[in-house]
Order: sequence, then C-alpha cells, then structure tokens
Amino acid sequence: MHRGAQGQLTTIRPDVGEAANYDHLVLVPGHAVWIGGSPEEDSSWTLAPYQAGEGRAFAEHLRAGVEQAAADPRAWLMASGGCTRREHPDRSEAHSYLELAADQGWFGHGALAERSSAEPCARDSYENLLLSLLAFRELHGRWPRRVTVSGWGFKAPRFNDHAEALGWPLARFHYRGSGTPGDPPAAARAERATRALFRTSHNAPGLVDKRRARRGSGRYLPLGLTHCSGRRLTEPEFDRE
Repeated sequence: MHRGAQGQLTTIRPDVGEAANYDHLVLVPGHAVWIGGSPEEDSSWTLAPYQAGEGRAFAEHLRAGVEQAAADPRAWLMASGGCTRREHPDRSEAHSYLELAADQGWFGHGALAERSSAEPCARDSYENLLLSLLAFRELHGRWPRRVTVSGWGFKAPRFNDHAEALGWPLARFHYRGSGTPGDPPAAARAERATRALFRTSHNAPGLVDKRRARRGSGRYLPLGLTHCSGRRLTEPEFDRE
C-alpha cells in the first residue's frame, strides 16, 4: 500500500511499468474517522450528531469501492478525506478508511492492499474529487481514463456537478451510490442547499467556512495545491488519454 504522511499527498510512486497499467480511479470519499472497533457501532466512528447510525453505511461505501476496484485489474483505489475531526487532529478520514479495509481483510480482496492509497487533505466533496485526480496523476504520471465514485446515492448529482466544473468528461465519470442516511428527508434538504451553494461558486463563503472548520489538525493543503480549489482543470490530457 502506498501511503504518505498524515496531512500530505502520497508521494511514493509505483515503478514506471507498474504505473502505466493503472488507468481507472476508484474513489471512496470519507465522511468520518474510523477509530477502531466494529464499523456497525457508532462508538467506532467520530460522528457528527446528524450522522448517528451511519457508520455502517460508510463501511458499505468502502466495501463497494473495494469490490469495484478488485473487479478491474487496471483500477487504483483511493480513499479521500482529511484530518477533519478536532478530537483526532492527526488522523485523516482517508487513512482510517484504509485501516478499516485492512481490518476487514479487504472484504476478501487482499491483493488490493498493493493498489490503494490515501488522499488525506480533502475537506469536502469537491476537494475529494479534485485532490484525488491530482494524487492519481502524481502517483501514476497520467490522468485516469475513467473515474468511479462510491458513496451516498443522493450525492450523485453533486459529484456530477463537480466533474463538470473541473472539466472532467462526464462520459468517463461514474457514480455508484449505496446506503440510506439516518434521516432521509433532512439529508435531502441539506443536499439541495449544499448543491445550490456549490453551483453558485466552489469558493462560496459558506463553503470556505466549512473547510476551515474541518481542518482538524490546523494543516493546510500541500504547497502547490492551495491554488487549485475552485479552479477548472483544462489540461488537454483529459481528452487525449
């Protein structure tokens, strides 16, 4: 498994020959920090009050992502999420998800441990996608040919918006939703408001405030990436590769 230090993008690169084999990014966005124990139990997660009972769904997102990546030998699994919890300021969502996968025996796909990594800086869904794309390119020297995201089903339209905002071809973007939030009507209302805010601007004041609040360790994005949030990725490789 290729892991970077907490709070930093992974910098260990596979061998050139190996890197050329991977062209499918399977992304699992984090929603909380797993701190050990059964993923079925709330006490095993750092949950916000509105997330009560949702830890099992987070584990299901991870399991689905692992299975999607295991089914494609050219896929690379990436868990994404920063040190968002002040009670665990040096533990990223991303690393905790990979540790959970290892604890669960990689859900029967142990070989995937060698083609997975953490993106431990993202603070919201837009950064999940943006920084994971950049991390994949850093690792493998190229953009992925396609992207699959495993997460909440009701967030699919939001991630499609993010892909479009980044200039990522929607024909090469797939979202696989699973799980039901603890309070579906409240989740739907909150999602409509959040999506509207993102569609206004990916650097809207409300979003910037949320990102600041989720910087549990007080760390910023790695040098060279701080300018990326809210920018459209327009590199021609998106269309060529």
